[in-house]
Amino acid sequence: MAIEYRGCRKLVYARVLTDTEAGMTFGEVKPLAPVQQIQREVSRSSATTFYDNVAANTTTAEGAEVNNFVIAVPADEVMADIEGKYYDPEKKIYSDSPITDAYYAVGYVLGEKGDEENEQFCWKIKGTFQVQGTEHNTENDGTDTTNMTIGFTSVYPVANFTHGGKDGNGGKSKGVRIKKNDNVMTEEAFFAKVQTVDDVYAAAK
Repeated sequence: MAIEYRGCRKLVYARVLTDTEAGMTFGEVKPLAPVQQIQREVSRSSATTFYDNVAANTTTAEGAEVNNFVIAVPADEVMADIEGKYYDPEKKIYSDSPITDAYYAVGYVLGEKGDEENEQFCWKIKGTFQVQGTEHNTENDGTDTTNMTIGFTSVYPVANFTHGGKDGNGGKSKGVRIKKNDNVMTEEAFFAKVQTVDDVYAAAK
């Protein structure tokens, strides 16, 4: 069966309020911006040791996971939030103040086309945003415009989950993904709040 990726939408985020071994809590889910492209990069490294002139052991380490979002320009309030800056919603003033470190969760929908059309509903439950720069060009006789790219570096939370870990029997989990056609949860329910792997298991029919 041939399936390819086509389509992305519904980019949302929420602040991580607490993260302890007992669990996590999150703030309100908010729209981030209209999204044009979502790209995921995961780095892994490995090293092999030799004994008696043969390769005997290979050790593998999981590196950083970075999601890059190409988006339309967000509202100033959203920009201040994800950059750790200050915004006064009453006066409509953005202050380029010192960064306040915070962790966020991010959610999005990825499309699948081919022999079967489907969508992936995704949450990454802890990470940091990095605005990778903006570009403003003079108006000319063309129709060129620019948008922006925001990186999101996903990390493992302190929390452990009943359905986390390599075998699903307890441990760490950076996020959760389900497919629309499997009817595990509706899109509305999945994005009403940040979903951990345990939340999805509890809601699954």
